[in-house]
Amino acid sequence: MEFNKTQAMFILVISDMMYGLVGLFSRYLDKIGFSSIDITFTRLGITFITIFIIVLIFKRQLLKVDLRAILFFLSFGVFKLMADIAFFYAIDNLPMALASILQMMFPFYIIVITLLIFKEKVDRRKIIAMLVAFAGCTMITGGMFGTGDITSMGIVSALISGLFVAIYIMGGTFSYQRGYDPLAYVMFCSLIADLIALPFINHEVIFNAFTDFDVVPYLFGLGIIASLIPMFLDAWSAKYLPPTVISIIALFEVVSSAAIGALVFDETLDLLDFIGIAFVLLSIVVINIKIDINARRYLKEHPEKLEELKEKFRFKKESP
Repeated sequence: MEFNKTQAMFILVISDMMYGLVGLFSRYLDKIGFSSIDITFTRLGITFITIFIIVLIFKRQLLKVDLRAILFFLSFGVFKLMADIAFFYAIDNLPMALASILQMMFPFYIIVITLLIFKEKVDRRKIIAMLVAFAGCTMITGGMFGTGDITSMGIVSALISGLFVAIYIMGGTFSYQRGYDPLAYVMFCSLIADLIALPFINHEVIFNAFTDFDVVPYLFGLGIIASLIPMFLDAWSAKYLPPTVISIIALFEVVSSAAIGALVFDETLDLLDFIGIAFVLLSIVVINIKIDINARRYLKEHPEKLEELKEKFRFKKESP
């Protein structure tokens, strides 16, 4: 089944809103003794196992990869692991507002990368959409400098996380261009990231969590609802959307997080928050505008051309 650009953008918006659920599950796991790397390991481990079962049943051909493919997935799996660990570290050492905003700098990294590698045209529309979305995120999170301790390592970690997120998103585009299935990209990157993290996790805490029926729903909520599904849709979207568009829509995660905070954790939304949400929504509209302003101006100045097009359209429509 094929999708057009607008449909793919709508699906991607839903995907990135699901990312906003991460805090709902990770906050609980943090309370019962999970560290940042434990949460990352569990999240990616459940993602890998679920995809592996699906592939084993329906797409076994995806398991056949050569050495070149393994090295490719290894490269971007490392970036995925480090992006998550760096972000969780930043959350522990910065106010949530500042950590979120600094990680959301990744669209700017992508602009530079796409200019150098993909030769993608970064036009005025994309730049305006990105600035509007970033302004909206700043409003939603309550400003860049909230209350709490701020450390230089926390700031560096948040910025590095944004860079690694950008590279991982670019990997999804590279993966599609090389002919790899998006499912294979997410599966192998998750596996490799978990293998790297394995020696550094708290094995006892994680084992006890998987044997506690009260904790298991939170584990699978984190691994499937807030990770597997949106991660796959992000990789899938590379088939229909350029990296800069994907990165702008990813800012919808902030909107979702704000809503979860208000509904679940009684975090109130003020007027500035609603304006910020509107800005993020506006950025999606701006990036999806398909009307060529110059063409409209030309047709307005040359009404005879407009009538000519109408006649041609009417003729085609009435033709058998």
